[in-house]
Amino acid sequence: MRRNQVFQKHEPTLEFIASIVKGKILEIGAGHGELTKHLAKKGKVTAVEIDENLASKIKIKGVKIIHGDALKQDFNNYNFITGNLPYNISSKIIMKFIDSNTKKAVFTVQKELAERMIAKPGSKNYSKLSVNVQNVGSCKILRIIPPELFNPKPKVFSAVVEIEKKGEPILKTSLDKKIVSIIFQHKNQNIGKVLKREGFKISSDSIFLKKARNIEINEIKKVSEIIKVTLQREEG
Repeated sequence: MRRNQVFQKHEPTLEFIASIVKGKILEIGAGHGELTKHLAKKGKVTAVEIDENLASKIKIKGVKIIHGDALKQDFNNYNFITGNLPYNISSKIIMKFIDSNTKKAVFTVQKELAERMIAKPGSKNYSKLSVNVQNVGSCKILRIIPPELFNPKPKVFSAVVEIEKKGEPILKTSLDKKIVSIIFQHKNQNIGKVLKREGFKISSDSIFLKKARNIEINEIKKVSEIIKVTLQREEG
């Protein structure tokens, strides 16, 4: 077992996940093929498994098995990406999906992480991950899974989440992304102070008095546009 993998054994939940996806599917963390066998009935599956021993034992007709690191795979050009994500790389997998051109994902993650993904401004779980996920579309928790439905039994609850990209993201420039990263390092401080410490010149606009924990995505874009104008003036 590698990278804190736990294996989903509950057939009704596996069938539920497989019922959502179709077409060309990328599965992350195939394990023993628990979900893979259900996915194979829904479309053309490429399944990635980092554990060589596990990967070598999966024999399912029509499924392409890749022994390797999911973070090194190409996430582009699939209809769906899915999988029971290893806990310690879940956020990285989600970000890699966000940066790909694939539009839909159904992941099983820690419940705590799922709550961060759907959190709104002002809630305790609102974070950089919340912004990055919601910036590209919608995210919802479909099902909560108790620890006893996994082997080995984890200490935490898990959740099945669905992400669907919709339209153009609001935040898409390198400056937008840099601002998100900076302000959420100190989400309880005024964003103006945080940005000023990083060398940005800020205006007197009241938006800079907001804290990252309360800021809306469209307000982050406004901050980025104000800073962009300031930078252009300096360059001019």
